[in-house]
Amino acid sequence: MRNLIFIILGNITLESAVPLLFTVGGLAGLHLAPLAWLATLPIAIQMAAGSVCAIPFSNLMAHYSRRTGFILASMAMIFGGLASATAIYSDSFGLLLGGHFLIGISMIGINFLRFAAAESVPKNRAATATSLLLASGIIGVIIGSELYGRGDSLGFELPFIGIYIIVSVIGGCAVLAFAALDGGLRCSINQQTEADVSKASGFSLIATNRRLFFGIATMVLGHAIMLIVMSTASIASIDYGIGSSETGILIGVHLVAMFAPGVITGMLISRMGANRIILLGAILYLVGFLIGLINEAVMVIIAAPLIFAGLGWNFMFLGGTHIINSMPDGINKVRVQGASETLLASVSTVFALASGGIYGALGWKGLIFVVTTMTLLTIALFCIRALLISNVVDQSD
Repeated sequence: MRNLIFIILGNITLESAVPLLFTVGGLAGLHLAPLAWLATLPIAIQMAAGSVCAIPFSNLMAHYSRRTGFILASMAMIFGGLASATAIYSDSFGLLLGGHFLIGISMIGINFLRFAAAESVPKNRAATATSLLLASGIIGVIIGSELYGRGDSLGFELPFIGIYIIVSVIGGCAVLAFAALDGGLRCSINQQTEADVSKASGFSLIATNRRLFFGIATMVLGHAIMLIVMSTASIASIDYGIGSSETGILIGVHLVAMFAPGVITGMLISRMGANRIILLGAILYLVGFLIGLINEAVMVIIAAPLIFAGLGWNFMFLGGTHIINSMPDGINKVRVQGASETLLASVSTVFALASGGIYGALGWKGLIFVVTTMTLLTIALFCIRALLISNVVDQSD
């Protein structure tokens, strides 16, 4: 329980940087990018860091400790924030990308916190621990939303520098939280079965296990959909004439919607099953996007997709996480964790980068139409899964 408390404290600390980063990332990119459609490139680079680092990060924590990994991730946020602030001062788009790459490493650390939370409690309480961890992010979001408005009051003449300095301070506070963790907290790889020590990669394990494949595929799609919406929301808000402070509030409300349901999601997974919860998340996506498409009120056009994308993401992300956590402890579980984070980061990188081009070419409503189509594809995956299960049952009868 002690480890879970410090994991949650570290999560709250790091999550407080998220509303800052996803609001300032697009705006700082727009400020420095040589071409407008490259405005979301810093966020895409942030996601790309996960593609490169997820598997090594997973292996590092398996062989050393969760504590070591999370401290390194927090230090990456410190240096990433400082590099990004320097980029604004020196008018360097390349340095801004480098800063966001380091920040992306810290974001991978945040993603692995949910696995550490599950490992810090008995298995029958893993879903609840993961849900509580995600729900704790709402506190970080509230703190981060408050800090965003204070970044400009730090006395810097150039925009965004104060916000990136705050991000660095947040990383330093997270180091203190994770330093209190038990150094022995790590993935359990001591009691390995013969299957555990096979040479199969995490990707092949996912591809050959139907439950893992559909659970992780829909989780990855859901994450990509949410990121497309969130990456361009701040730019769209400004283009629609919404002020900077109101834009920060909109992003904050979206993040609250992402984390708040975590209080009950674990209980819902226990009662309904992970797959039904993932499907419910996809339906919430669809509802929010349709409201955004058919409405003409500016705030509703932006807010409805953001809020429902947050709610839907919570269900899809926790549902997929529960499927991974239900695997037996061992090196195969470590490999699947690393592979799933790599898939999340890789797909997110592509769509975070593409989101700028999609928005530039089609506008906000055109972008919402694209994510609506992706949501329908996600729901179609569930229909295919149901048909496959039905065929297996029929053949056994």
